[in-house]
Amino acid sequence: MNHLSSADQKALGGQYRKTSLILAAFGATAAVCLLLTWLLPRPELHDPSLGRWSLFVALGGGLGVVTLRRLMLSRPSLRRAGRRGVGAVLGTLSWAAILGGAIAEAIALLGLVTYLLTGETAYSWRLGVIGLLLVIYSFPRRGEWERAVAASEGGDPAVPLIARKGP
Repeated sequence: MNHLSSADQKALGGQYRKTSLILAAFGATAAVCLLLTWLLPRPELHDPSLGRWSLFVALGGGLGVVTLRRLMLSRPSLRRAGRRGVGAVLGTLSWAAILGGAIAEAIALLGLVTYLLTGETAYSWRLGVIGLLLVIYSFPRRGEWERAVAASEGGDPAVPLIARKGP
């Protein structure tokens, strides 16, 4: 269990709740994009080559989300933020989640746009599912946030809090 001061717990809870709501909205938008594929009439085939490009963009966006998260939540990055205080650590954690979710939502929207331009439902489904999976991947993890905040209070982030001995 991570021992946090009450002020840090309040800050963590508020920031976590806001970030979770934003990511839930991103996920809902991605799901709506998938549902619109069923609801909108199938357009005529316009440009089938656009679909292949959208898949490459989605792949690049997915790799971008993974890379962004790995860089922003790396130990050196969180240590730098920890020197500025708990607020900076929470801001870094929140921005990593929000940016990943925004890219994921853009990929899902790209799937809907590609469907409307090509008439192929496969692109909407593929990109919509990729978008939803990236939203899930970007969703904030409470335990991870607690460990990062506890480490910024003076602990060593390289050592898991459960393995630490003493106060």
